[in-house]
Amino acid sequence: MQAVHGQSNHHYQQVVDAAAASQSQIAYFAPPKTTQAGQFAPGVLDRIKMRLEGQGTYAVISALVVNMGIRLLSGNSADMMSQAWCPIACLYSCALATCVLSGVYATIVFTLTKMYSMTVIGNYKDAQFSEFFQETTKYRVAGFWAFCASLGSFAFAFVTFFLLKVRGLPGIAGCVVGFGIVVKAMLDFRGIYRRAGRILS
Repeated sequence: MQAVHGQSNHHYQQVVDAAAASQSQIAYFAPPKTTQAGQFAPGVLDRIKMRLEGQGTYAVISALVVNMGIRLLSGNSADMMSQAWCPIACLYSCALATCVLSGVYATIVFTLTKMYSMTVIGNYKDAQFSEFFQETTKYRVAGFWAFCASLGSFAFAFVTFFLLKVRGLPGIAGCVVGFGIVVKAMLDFRGIYRRAGRILS
């Protein structure tokens, strides 16, 4: 009799666990909950703000990279560029232009989307925020790739700077070591991005 009750209780517990798991999945895939006034629930609103703060970090880092690119550009001289091998000088110039302009683009895109999103939420226009955030997805994705291009081009310009500024074997050694570190960093960043998933959608 006890065995029968034990099996019955065990079966009941399995049913309860399955029901709880089902409810958890439903809650996970359900749309954000709103209050009776049609606004986001407080917990959902906090998560939205955290997401906007995370995307605002792209703008901050892009601005820093732009500043470093401009500083690197100001360290050049006409004599240094004229004496350099023409293909290296051209690649260096293109890398700096890509670094600065792509970084500016990423900074503007993420700053504007965060600023307008926070403004709309502050005015209790949650439905308009959802529409705006959905329609600006393509711009944020483009801003993300501009962010990556800015980082990569700055790294390339920095290691190439050794060939232009430091002559002879020391410059070549610094460039080779720098390229090795850049390749390792890019592979690691790619792995992190793949595991993070589509965080911009």
